Amino acid sequence: MMMISEIPNKKAGIRGGLMKNKFMQYEFWEDRILEASDGDVGLWQILSEVRSIFPKANEQERKVITLEIVREYLNSGFIELAMLEYNNDNKLEFKICDLDIDSAIHRIDREWSELGTEPSIGDIAYLITTDKGDQEADRISQRTKEHSESD
Repeated sequence: MMMISEIPNKKAGIRGGLMKNKFMQYEFWEDRILEASDGDVGLWQILSEVRSIFPKANEQERKVITLEIVREYLNSGFIELAMLEYNNDNKLEFKICDLDIDSAIHRIDREWSELGTEPSIGDIAYLITTDKGDQEADRISQRTKEHSESD
């Protein structure tokens, strides 16, 4: 697997201007935490952000960047990986993947390769918030509200 350090610096660079704070927090970091708290974030949504930020990146570079972003979300403890599966009532529900972070990334990488194309809506995995992530979403919402009231 290609490492993120091997990817050419594009549009401010993955390591040079899009990061904030402790984690590899991209411009959309908090938006996706809020969205996951309200429901879920699909892998394809992260990929879409990567395409927007790195328009000249090739498919392999987009995959590596997307996997790194997912890893950062999982490392933060705010997000966990889930799959949609049918329950006993034949209704779709999220099932949390009981995998360590490396195994989760490996699974996404493998399933992405098996697709033979980039993931689209509903493919591979979803990101949903943990209890810690829901608390972070509440903090983000409160901070955003306070900021907008002070403007």
